[in-house]
Amino acid sequence: VDRGYDPRDFALLAFGGAGPLHACEMAKELGIKRVLVPPSPGVLSALGLAVADVRTNRVASVNRSFSSLEKANLTDNLERLRNEAAKILDEHSVRQENQSFIYSADVRYERQSYDVQVISDGLLAGNLIKLAEDFHSIHNNLYHYDMPEEVPFLVNLEVTGIGKRSKPNIKPSKSTKTEAKASGRRKIFFIEAGDFVEAAVYERVDLQSGNRFSGPALIDQFDTTTLVPPGFEVQVDEYQNMIIELGD
Repeated sequence: VDRGYDPRDFALLAFGGAGPLHACEMAKELGIKRVLVPPSPGVLSALGLAVADVRTNRVASVNRSFSSLEKANLTDNLERLRNEAAKILDEHSVRQENQSFIYSADVRYERQSYDVQVISDGLLAGNLIKLAEDFHSIHNNLYHYDMPEEVPFLVNLEVTGIGKRSKPNIKPSKSTKTEAKASGRRKIFFIEAGDFVEAAVYERVDLQSGNRFSGPALIDQFDTTTLVPPGFEVQVDEYQNMIIELGD
């Protein structure tokens, strides 16, 4: 929102043990029309950690104006940081062919209190002119203004080492036209209704790709409970995500 993005242009991803319980009502309050609930929201963060690439960040503080920098200030520091990052990846048993590196600089205008990350071809080449041009361009994209007449100030140099890990092969399931069957019914109090409303209860493990149903509903599963208020429609996609949309 601070950068000018409108939440109504996006879907709301519900995860964690409590996220799916509140996601639809939060989306409605924010004017968001679509909620996505992954198959195992309660352990989504743990799943991400288990399959994420190995990453390490090495940073060198510079704190000098571009006017007092030389090519060696960039190239020597970046080479040292890369070697440090590579050593850490080696210690994590990441083979060299699976290692990659991102070179970046934290740059600001001299009298600013914040900086922006710049990934530039000028870094490895030690080309301060190219680095300055890329900084002005990125600053303009982020904040809609730049000051090319000002000499930039280099705060930090950073090298991110990435060790690629194999990812799970998640295959889509065939869509079914069978109707989702409720396992029971339960009365739930909804503020917008001002009273208790009878809601269908579904077991997440029984839902199949292509199933559709309407709120009010509860979807029970081991790691969370998803609440679907009146006016929302649920569809299960081919990857077992629940796509919950607010009707017109």
